[in-house]
Amino acid sequence: MANRSFKIKVICKVLEATKVWFNKKLQLDVAYKDRNLVLDYAGVPLLLRLETKDSAPNSVAYFITEHDWTPKPDTVGRGECDIKAFVWMNVSSCLCIVSTDGDYLPLSLLQMCGKECEVVLFRMTTQINCVAPAKRKLAGSQEHSCITAEAPQAAGSVMHKSTHRRRKYEYVRIAPIAAWIKTVLQSKAIDPVRQFCAMVALCGCDFARNLPRLGPRTLWKMRNRIQHSDLLQVHQAVGALSIAYTELFVTKNGMPDGMSNSMLWFQSTSEEQVRAIYNDVSTRIQRNDKVSPRIKLQLWGVDSAMAHARNAVWTMHYWSFLEHCPDPHAADFGYVRDAKGRTHFAAACSSNLPAD
Repeated sequence: MANRSFKIKVICKVLEATKVWFNKKLQLDVAYKDRNLVLDYAGVPLLLRLETKDSAPNSVAYFITEHDWTPKPDTVGRGECDIKAFVWMNVSSCLCIVSTDGDYLPLSLLQMCGKECEVVLFRMTTQINCVAPAKRKLAGSQEHSCITAEAPQAAGSVMHKSTHRRRKYEYVRIAPIAAWIKTVLQSKAIDPVRQFCAMVALCGCDFARNLPRLGPRTLWKMRNRIQHSDLLQVHQAVGALSIAYTELFVTKNGMPDGMSNSMLWFQSTSEEQVRAIYNDVSTRIQRNDKVSPRIKLQLWGVDSAMAHARNAVWTMHYWSFLEHCPDPHAADFGYVRDAKGRTHFAAACSSNLPAD
Protein backbone atom coordinates (compact mmCIF):
# COMPACT_ATOMS: atom_id res chain seq x y z
CA MET A 1 0.00 0.00 0.00
CA ALA A 2 1.96 2.98 -1.25
CA ASN A 3 -0.85 5.39 -0.31
CA ARG A 4 -0.11 6.05 3.36
CA SER A 5 -3.45 7.74 4.09
CA PHE A 6 -5.33 4.74 2.73
CA LYS A 7 -3.06 2.36 4.65
CA ILE A 8 -3.81 4.14 7.95
CA LYS A 9 -7.55 3.89 7.28
CA VAL A 10 -7.22 0.16 6.64
CA ILE A 11 -5.24 -0.31 9.87
CA CYS A 12 -7.86 1.61 11.88
CA LYS A 13 -10.63 -0.47 10.30
CA VAL A 14 -8.83 -3.69 11.25
CA LEU A 15 -8.30 -2.46 14.82
CA GLU A 16 -11.98 -1.57 15.26
CA ALA A 17 -13.14 -4.91 13.85
CA THR A 18 -10.68 -6.75 16.09
CA LYS A 19 -11.92 -4.93 19.19
CA VAL A 20 -15.54 -5.82 18.39
CA TRP A 21 -14.59 -9.46 17.78
CA PHE A 22 -12.55 -9.82 20.99
CA ASN A 23 -15.09 -8.07 23.24
CA LYS A 24 -17.75 -10.45 21.90
CA LYS A 25 -15.50 -13.40 22.67
CA LEU A 26 -14.96 -12.14 26.22
CA GLN A 27 -18.70 -12.04 26.82
CA LEU A 28 -19.71 -15.31 25.14
CA ASP A 29 -16.74 -17.70 25.21
CA VAL A 30 -15.58 -18.95 28.61
CA ALA A 31 -12.21 -19.96 27.11
CA TYR A 32 -11.42 -16.26 26.62
CA LYS A 33 -12.27 -14.99 30.12
CA ASP A 34 -8.61 -14.90 31.27
CA ARG A 35 -7.09 -13.76 27.98
CA ASN A 36 -5.54 -10.40 27.10
CA LEU A 37 -5.55 -8.68 23.73
CA VAL A 38 -3.04 -5.87 23.23
CA LEU A 39 -3.47 -3.57 20.24
CA ASP A 40 -0.08 -1.89 19.83
CA TYR A 41 -0.37 0.52 16.95
CA ALA A 42 0.38 4.14 17.87
CA GLY A 43 1.08 5.70 21.24
CA VAL A 44 0.22 3.75 24.39
CA PRO A 45 -0.95 0.18 23.57
CA LEU A 46 -4.61 -0.61 24.22
CA LEU A 47 -5.28 -3.58 26.52
CA LEU A 48 -8.59 -5.44 26.24
CA ARG A 49 -9.51 -7.93 28.97
CA LEU A 50 -12.46 -9.01 31.09
CA GLU A 51 -12.47 -6.85 34.21
CA THR A 52 -14.23 -8.26 37.26
CA LYS A 53 -14.05 -7.50 40.95
CA ASP A 54 -12.17 -10.79 41.42
CA SER A 55 -9.62 -10.11 38.68
CA ALA A 56 -6.08 -10.89 39.78
CA PRO A 57 -3.24 -8.37 39.24
CA ASN A 58 -2.30 -8.45 35.57
CA SER A 59 1.36 -8.36 34.49
CA VAL A 60 0.51 -7.04 31.01
CA ALA A 61 -1.59 -4.19 32.42
CA TYR A 62 1.20 -3.36 34.89
CA PHE A 63 3.80 -3.38 32.11
CA ILE A 64 1.75 -1.02 29.95
CA THR A 65 1.15 1.32 32.90
CA GLU A 66 4.76 1.42 34.03
CA HIS A 67 6.46 1.49 30.63
CA ASP A 68 7.42 4.88 29.18
CA TRP A 69 5.78 4.99 25.75
CA THR A 70 6.74 8.63 25.06
CA PRO A 71 8.60 8.92 21.73
CA LYS A 72 12.27 9.81 22.23
CA PRO A 73 13.64 12.67 20.10
CA ASP A 74 17.03 10.93 19.64
CA THR A 75 15.63 7.59 18.43
CA VAL A 76 14.02 6.37 15.23
CA GLY A 77 10.68 5.42 16.78
CA ARG A 78 9.14 2.01 17.38
CA GLY A 79 7.89 1.59 13.84
CA GLU A 80 4.72 -0.08 12.65
CA CYS A 81 5.67 -3.71 13.13
CA ASP A 82 9.15 -5.16 12.90
CA ILE A 83 10.97 -3.88 16.01
CA LYS A 84 7.75 -3.27 17.95
CA ALA A 85 7.12 -6.95 18.66
CA PHE A 86 10.17 -7.43 20.85
CA VAL A 87 9.12 -5.10 23.67
CA TRP A 88 6.62 -7.82 24.61
CA MET A 89 9.44 -10.22 25.45
CA ASN A 90 9.42 -8.50 28.84
CA VAL A 91 6.06 -10.05 29.75
CA SER A 92 6.26 -13.29 27.77
CA SER A 93 7.83 -16.69 28.26
CA CYS A 94 7.43 -17.37 24.53
CA LEU A 95 6.89 -14.79 21.79
CA CYS A 96 5.38 -16.08 18.53
CA ILE A 97 5.75 -13.70 15.59
CA VAL A 98 3.66 -14.27 12.47
CA SER A 99 5.51 -12.76 9.53
CA THR A 100 7.09 -13.39 6.15
CA ASP A 101 9.70 -10.63 6.63
CA GLY A 102 13.19 -12.11 6.45
CA ASP A 103 14.55 -9.42 8.82
CA TYR A 104 12.81 -11.17 11.71
CA LEU A 105 15.43 -13.94 11.76
CA PRO A 106 18.44 -11.69 12.56
CA LEU A 107 16.22 -9.48 14.73
CA SER A 108 15.12 -12.47 16.78
CA LEU A 109 18.62 -13.92 17.02
CA LEU A 110 19.98 -10.65 18.39
CA GLN A 111 17.04 -9.97 20.71
CA MET A 112 17.15 -13.42 22.33
CA CYS A 113 20.76 -12.97 23.47
CA GLY A 114 20.79 -13.08 27.28
CA LYS A 115 16.99 -13.23 27.61
CA GLU A 116 14.80 -15.99 28.99
CA CYS A 117 11.91 -15.49 26.56
CA GLU A 118 11.92 -17.87 23.60
CA VAL A 119 11.07 -16.50 20.15
CA VAL A 120 9.26 -18.54 17.50
CA LEU A 121 8.53 -17.40 13.95
CA PHE A 122 5.40 -18.64 12.19
CA ARG A 123 6.05 -18.32 8.50
CA MET A 124 5.78 -19.97 5.12
CA THR A 125 7.98 -23.05 5.01
CA THR A 126 11.60 -22.42 4.09
CA GLN A 127 12.48 -24.04 0.78
CA ILE A 128 15.62 -26.07 1.42
CA ASN A 129 17.17 -28.74 -0.82
CA CYS A 130 14.21 -28.63 -3.17
CA VAL A 131 13.62 -28.75 -6.89
CA ALA A 132 11.72 -25.80 -8.27
CA PRO A 133 8.27 -26.70 -9.61
CA ALA A 134 7.52 -26.42 -13.31
CA LYS A 135 6.30 -23.03 -14.48
CA ARG A 136 3.17 -24.53 -16.02
CA LYS A 137 1.00 -27.19 -14.46
CA LEU A 138 -0.08 -29.89 -16.88
CA ALA A 139 -3.75 -30.83 -17.00
CA GLY A 140 -4.55 -33.60 -14.53
CA SER A 141 -1.12 -33.45 -12.86
CA GLN A 142 -0.76 -33.39 -9.09
CA GLU A 143 0.46 -30.45 -7.02
CA HIS A 144 4.22 -30.40 -6.70
CA SER A 145 5.65 -29.72 -3.26
CA CYS A 146 9.26 -28.59 -3.14
CA ILE A 147 9.54 -29.00 0.63
CA THR A 148 11.59 -31.91 1.87
CA ALA A 149 10.63 -33.75 5.03
CA GLU A 150 14.07 -33.16 6.53
CA ALA A 151 14.34 -29.42 5.93
CA PRO A 152 12.21 -28.05 8.80
CA GLN A 153 13.89 -30.24 11.40
CA ALA A 154 17.31 -29.19 10.12
CA ALA A 155 16.31 -25.56 10.57
CA GLY A 156 15.02 -26.07 14.11
CA SER A 157 11.41 -25.77 13.07
CA VAL A 158 8.18 -27.67 13.54
CA MET A 159 5.78 -28.19 10.66
CA HIS A 160 2.22 -26.92 10.79
CA LYS A 161 -0.24 -28.26 8.22
CA SER A 162 -2.19 -25.64 6.32
CA THR A 163 -5.50 -26.03 4.54
CA HIS A 164 -4.10 -24.09 1.60
CA ARG A 165 -3.24 -26.38 -1.32
CA ARG A 166 -0.02 -24.71 -2.37
CA ARG A 167 1.48 -23.30 0.82
CA LYS A 168 2.85 -24.95 3.91
CA TYR A 169 3.75 -23.20 7.13
CA GLU A 170 6.26 -23.87 9.86
CA TYR A 171 7.16 -22.76 13.35
CA VAL A 172 10.83 -21.74 13.40
CA ARG A 173 12.41 -21.86 16.85
CA ILE A 174 15.20 -19.30 17.11
CA ALA A 175 17.17 -20.89 19.98
CA PRO A 176 18.14 -24.07 18.05
CA ILE A 177 19.16 -21.94 15.07
CA ALA A 178 21.43 -19.82 17.29
CA ALA A 179 23.00 -23.00 18.71
CA TRP A 180 23.50 -24.39 15.19
CA ILE A 181 25.16 -21.19 13.97
CA LYS A 182 27.70 -21.40 16.77
CA THR A 183 28.73 -24.86 15.61
CA VAL A 184 29.08 -24.13 11.88
CA LEU A 185 30.28 -20.52 11.76
CA GLN A 186 33.91 -20.34 12.83
CA SER A 187 34.04 -16.65 13.68
CA LYS A 188 37.28 -15.85 15.48
CA ALA A 189 36.76 -12.10 15.92
CA ILE A 190 33.23 -11.79 17.34
CA ASP A 191 30.34 -13.93 18.53
CA PRO A 192 29.23 -16.20 15.64
CA VAL A 193 25.57 -15.19 15.96
CA ARG A 194 26.43 -11.50 15.64
CA GLN A 195 28.76 -12.28 12.74
CA PHE A 196 25.97 -14.21 11.02
CA CYS A 197 23.51 -11.32 11.45
CA ALA A 198 26.12 -8.91 10.10
CA MET A 199 26.51 -11.18 7.06
CA VAL A 200 22.75 -11.02 6.52
CA ALA A 201 22.83 -7.21 6.66
CA LEU A 202 25.85 -7.08 4.36
CA CYS A 203 24.10 -9.25 1.75
CA GLY A 204 21.16 -6.84 1.58
CA CYS A 205 17.99 -6.10 3.53
CA ASP A 206 15.49 -3.27 4.04
CA PHE A 207 18.31 -0.84 4.88
CA ALA A 208 21.15 -2.00 2.64
CA ARG A 209 21.41 -2.86 -1.03
CA ASN A 210 22.21 -6.30 -2.38
CA LEU A 211 25.88 -6.96 -3.04
CA PRO A 212 26.61 -7.11 -6.78
CA ARG A 213 27.44 -10.64 -7.98
CA LEU A 214 27.78 -11.87 -4.39
CA GLY A 215 24.63 -13.42 -2.94
CA PRO A 216 24.05 -14.78 0.57
CA ARG A 217 24.57 -18.41 -0.46
CA THR A 218 27.97 -17.61 -2.01
CA LEU A 219 29.09 -15.54 0.96
CA TRP A 220 27.98 -18.31 3.34
CA LYS A 221 30.15 -20.79 1.43
CA MET A 222 33.08 -18.41 2.00
CA ARG A 223 32.39 -18.02 5.73
CA ASN A 224 35.64 -19.74 6.75
CA ARG A 225 37.64 -17.46 4.43
CA ILE A 226 36.46 -14.39 6.35
CA GLN A 227 36.42 -15.90 9.84
CA HIS A 228 39.11 -13.50 11.14
CA SER A 229 37.18 -10.35 10.23
CA ASP A 230 34.71 -8.45 12.38
CA LEU A 231 31.90 -7.49 10.03
CA LEU A 232 30.65 -4.90 12.53
CA GLN A 233 33.72 -2.79 11.68
CA VAL A 234 33.38 -0.90 8.40
CA HIS A 235 36.91 -1.33 7.11
CA GLN A 236 37.04 -4.99 8.17
CA ALA A 237 33.79 -5.66 6.31
CA VAL A 238 35.24 -4.11 3.15
CA GLY A 239 38.38 -6.19 3.68
CA ALA A 240 36.17 -9.31 3.81
CA LEU A 241 34.49 -8.22 0.55
CA SER A 242 37.96 -7.87 -1.02
CA ILE A 243 38.65 -11.50 -0.13
CA ALA A 244 35.30 -12.62 -1.51
CA TYR A 245 35.69 -10.79 -4.83
CA THR A 246 39.26 -12.06 -5.18
CA GLU A 247 37.93 -15.59 -4.71
CA LEU A 248 35.19 -15.04 -7.31
CA PHE A 249 36.99 -13.16 -10.06
CA VAL A 250 40.76 -13.14 -9.52
CA THR A 251 42.32 -16.21 -7.85
CA LYS A 252 40.72 -19.22 -6.22
CA ASN A 253 41.89 -19.61 -2.63
CA GLY A 254 44.04 -16.53 -3.13
CA MET A 255 44.37 -13.39 -1.05
CA PRO A 256 44.39 -9.76 -2.14
CA ASP A 257 47.88 -8.30 -2.36
CA GLY A 258 48.96 -6.67 0.89
CA MET A 259 46.46 -8.59 3.04
CA SER A 260 47.09 -11.24 5.63
CA ASN A 261 44.08 -13.32 6.64
CA SER A 262 44.60 -13.11 10.38
CA MET A 263 42.81 -11.42 13.27
CA LEU A 264 45.91 -9.35 14.00
CA TRP A 265 45.95 -7.96 10.46
CA PHE A 266 42.25 -7.07 10.46
CA GLN A 267 42.50 -5.42 13.89
CA SER A 268 45.61 -3.39 13.11
CA THR A 269 44.90 -2.30 9.55
CA SER A 270 43.55 1.15 8.70
CA GLU A 271 40.70 2.29 6.49
CA GLU A 272 43.21 3.77 4.04
CA GLN A 273 44.94 0.39 3.66
CA VAL A 274 41.62 -1.38 3.08
CA ARG A 275 40.55 1.19 0.50
CA ALA A 276 43.82 0.66 -1.38
CA ILE A 277 43.41 -3.13 -1.28
CA TYR A 278 39.80 -3.00 -2.50
CA ASN A 279 40.87 -0.61 -5.29
CA ASP A 280 43.61 -3.02 -6.33
CA VAL A 281 41.16 -5.95 -6.42
CA SER A 282 38.73 -3.84 -8.45
CA THR A 283 41.49 -2.89 -10.91
CA ARG A 284 42.55 -6.51 -11.36
CA ILE A 285 38.95 -7.52 -12.07
CA GLN A 286 38.54 -4.73 -14.63
CA ARG A 287 41.70 -5.91 -16.40
CA ASN A 288 40.69 -9.57 -16.35
CA ASP A 289 39.61 -10.59 -19.85
CA LYS A 290 37.83 -13.66 -18.45
CA VAL A 291 35.33 -11.46 -16.62
CA SER A 292 32.48 -10.24 -18.81
CA PRO A 293 31.97 -6.49 -19.41
CA ARG A 294 28.48 -6.81 -17.91
CA ILE A 295 29.86 -8.09 -14.61
CA LYS A 296 32.55 -5.41 -14.58
CA LEU A 297 29.88 -2.72 -14.91
CA GLN A 298 27.86 -4.17 -12.04
CA LEU A 299 30.67 -4.25 -9.48
CA TRP A 300 31.04 -1.36 -7.05
CA GLY A 301 33.87 1.07 -6.63
CA VAL A 302 35.42 1.56 -3.21
CA ASP A 303 33.19 4.49 -2.22
CA SER A 304 30.05 2.43 -2.76
CA ALA A 305 31.56 -0.52 -0.90
CA MET A 306 32.46 1.66 2.10
CA ALA A 307 29.01 3.28 2.16
CA HIS A 308 27.38 -0.13 1.95
CA ALA A 309 29.44 -1.43 4.89
CA ARG A 310 28.28 1.60 6.91
CA ASN A 311 24.66 0.78 5.96
CA ALA A 312 25.19 -2.73 7.33
CA VAL A 313 26.66 -1.38 10.57
CA TRP A 314 23.66 0.89 11.11
CA THR A 315 21.33 -2.03 10.36
CA MET A 316 23.03 -4.02 13.11
CA HIS A 317 22.47 -1.08 15.50
CA TYR A 318 18.81 -1.07 14.50
CA TRP A 319 18.38 -4.82 14.94
CA SER A 320 20.23 -4.78 18.28
CA PHE A 321 18.91 -1.64 19.97
CA LEU A 322 15.52 -1.33 18.24
CA GLU A 323 13.99 2.11 18.86
CA HIS A 324 17.07 3.13 20.86
CA CYS A 325 19.38 2.87 17.86
CA PRO A 326 21.14 6.02 16.62
CA ASP A 327 19.58 8.25 14.00
CA PRO A 328 20.92 7.05 10.62
CA HIS A 329 21.86 10.65 9.81
CA ALA A 330 23.48 11.38 13.19
CA ALA A 331 26.81 9.98 11.97
CA ASP A 332 28.26 8.60 8.76
CA PHE A 333 26.18 5.46 8.33
CA GLY A 334 26.24 5.62 4.54
CA TYR A 335 22.96 7.52 4.04
CA VAL A 336 22.42 10.96 2.55
CA ARG A 337 19.45 13.31 2.21
CA ASP A 338 18.52 15.02 -1.02
CA ALA A 339 17.18 18.55 -1.40
CA LYS A 340 13.65 17.36 -0.53
CA GLY A 341 14.78 15.62 2.66
CA ARG A 342 14.46 12.10 1.25
CA THR A 343 17.00 9.50 2.35
CA HIS A 344 19.19 7.71 -0.20
CA PHE A 345 22.10 5.31 -0.11
CA ALA A 346 25.36 7.26 -0.25
CA ALA A 347 27.53 6.66 -3.33
CA ALA A 348 24.70 4.67 -4.91
CA CYS A 349 25.60 6.08 -8.32
CA SER A 350 29.36 5.70 -7.97
CA SER A 351 31.22 4.33 -10.94
CA ASN A 352 32.46 0.77 -10.88
CA LEU A 353 35.94 2.12 -11.59
CA PRO A 354 38.30 2.47 -8.63
CA ALA A 355 38.20 5.80 -6.80
CA ASP A 356 41.30 7.93 -6.58
